[in-house]
Parts: sequence; C-alpha cells; structure tokens
Amino acid sequence: MTWMLQTDQNRQNGNAGNGGDLVKHTVYLALLDELLKHEPWRSNLRLRECHAGRGIYRPVRETARLAGTLIEQGSETMLARAQAEALDRLGIHDSQQRREHYVGSAVLNLLSLERSRDPRAEYYEYEPDTRNVLEDVLGSANSNEDRVSVSVPGEHQENFDGERHIANSISRWDHRDVVLLDPFSMWRQSPDQTARDLYRDILIESVEQGCPLALFFTWGQAFLAAAEDLDRRNLRTRNGYGQILAELENMRANVVIVRWLWKIPFGMWLILPSEEIRDRMVTRLREELGALDDFSKSSSIRRKNPVTTIEVL
Repeated sequence: MTWMLQTDQNRQNGNAGNGGDLVKHTVYLALLDELLKHEPWRSNLRLRECHAGRGIYRPVRETARLAGTLIEQGSETMLARAQAEALDRLGIHDSQQRREHYVGSAVLNLLSLERSRDPRAEYYEYEPDTRNVLEDVLGSANSNEDRVSVSVPGEHQENFDGERHIANSISRWDHRDVVLLDPFSMWRQSPDQTARDLYRDILIESVEQGCPLALFFTWGQAFLAAAEDLDRRNLRTRNGYGQILAELENMRANVVIVRWLWKIPFGMWLILPSEEIRDRMVTRLREELGALDDFSKSSSIRRKNPVTTIEVL
C-alpha cells in the first residue's frame, strides 16, 4: 500500500469527511445503486467523475471526529457501511486507523460499479501529484480489475482539465454515462464567469443526451449569497445557480434538488433521464438522507441544524 506513504497538496484535503461530504457521498451511492437496478446501467455503466481527489484522506480537526463517529456509530447509514467495506478493501483493519481515515467518492463509487456487468470509470483530477496518489489507491481497491475498467487520464506532470474534457465529450455520450461534478464555490464570483458558462453548457447537454448527472454546490461562509441562490431569489448572475435552474425548468428536465446545512450551506442537483428514475431517487434519498440526519442528531454529534430537504424541480 504505497499510497499510505504518499502526500499531495490538493486543496480539498482539509475538507474530507465534513458535513458536505457525508450528504454528497450518500447521494452518489444512492444514485449508483438505483441506476444499477436497471438497464442500460446494469450492463454497461460508464462513470465520469470530475475532481475525483486522492481516494482516501486523513481528516483534520472536527471532521476527523465526525468521520470517526460515522464509522463507529453510523451503521444504519449506507455511507458508514460503504466506508467500512472500502476500508477493508484497502487493508485498513486496525480500529484506530479506521477512525483516522475517510474514503473518498472515487473508491466508494468504484466498489458500487462492481455490480454492473461491464462497467468503466474515468476519474478526472487536475493536479498530477493527486492523480498519482489516486491511481495507487484505486489500484489497491480494485481487486476485480478484469471486471471494472478504470482510467485516470492525464500526461505525467501535466495538469488535466476534467471540466473541459466533459464539455468537449458529452455530446458523444448517452444514458450509460453518469457524470459527477464538484465545482467548489463559483456561483457568484465575477472571475468564475467562464466556468459558469462551461457548466451551463454541460448541464444542458446532459439533458439533451440523457446522461444522469450530479452537481454539488458549496458557498463556504457566504450564508446570504447561499440563501438567495437556494431560494432562487438571485437571477442576476449570468449562468449562476438561479439562471441555470430556470433554464432547466423551461426544458422540463427531471431534476431533484437537495439542500442541507451542516455548519455551512450545501446543495446538489440530480439531472435524471426520466420521471420514473427521478421519482425513485426522491423516495430513496428521503430514506437514506433521513437515516443520515438521524445519525447527525445522535448524542455524539448533536447537530441542531434543519434536516436535509429534497424537492423536485
């Protein structure tokens, strides 16, 4: 397990296992599990995960306590069960070590794909140092290499723009291609206008091609901006949260909106290829995220924020 000796400077390392991750990764797991019950995903699911990260992390400060408590006391949540399976796969069996690690979505999703007949996964990560660690972690986790085809594109020591790759490729994809996007906080800042335009194009194309897509939002400590966006009161920002959602609504896209507050506000959109899948996802998310909310209110965590809410566009 040479990945245990490697480090990288990925700026998201300090956020691993926080309240945003717990809900986001639960949504990913529920989405893949529901899709894998049906064709064409059951036979040939192709995962496209952007900002895939390094695969496993050592959480810091409060997130370390949160992640450790999830492993020890959150067995009623699908995320805790997936974390336990992934830690076993990576050879982390010592109880203290298990409390100190949090497995990222790249590995969690990889293990989910083993239920497909001919799955493929492409993980996009910008920084070469992080890609090197990710490839090592995935190699350790992927005990079924003949079944799950995994690739991490990018030339040695060169950055790889996964967002641009998706934008350039999605017009050739179809229902089998499941896209996971994690653009960090870019929904108000003027310098991020190019990125917002790019994301708008990806989202519209995902609807037209029928590609299931998950998009994660965070505003950091900008509570007022987050409230305006989440409540759809800001329609001024070109291709911002409100404008893109309005365009998706005009297209009659099948969208599930998830929002939650865990010290800071977060949101997710799921763009789905049919009303049937959309409605199944709403039912499944209410079940799984309800269990996660119950865990968050446990005596060890005692979160007092509002429960996670799920709505259909």
